[in-house]
Amino acid sequence: MDFTQLNTDLLELIEKRNMLVQMDYNDDNYDDVEDALHDKEDDFVEDHGEALEDILGDVHEELNIDTDVLLPTAYIPKKFVEHVEDDSFEIDVNDGVLIESDEIPNKNTRLVLVPNPARVLFIVDGQLNKIAWSSESSLV
Repeated sequence: MDFTQLNTDLLELIEKRNMLVQMDYNDDNYDDVEDALHDKEDDFVEDHGEALEDILGDVHEELNIDTDVLLPTAYIPKKFVEHVEDDSFEIDVNDGVLIESDEIPNKNTRLVLVPNPARVLFIVDGQLNKIAWSSESSLV
């Protein structure tokens, strides 16, 4: 898997999502941006879906997650704001995929796929618990 291309494609997809979330439904360009986003999501799944589903399956297994693995696009936040100056970022606490884990019962636990580098975050009650997978440390 080409992790550089994965990161680039993930950034482009998030850029489209960020653009759409900032638009009003009444905006004349809303439908065009939404269509472009859906095309970008389809391309992302076609190009990276199989490998990411394997990675996400491994993450689910490692974390004893009872929830099924979904399409990789479900794990991508609807809005992602990166702060390069301090290497931080913001996502909505409801973004990503809500999961159930025997290890952390009765908590709002989510998996989120973010870029720079491409990685899967394990988030518990809105706080980063750990990086469940990173392209920087992967041998896939």
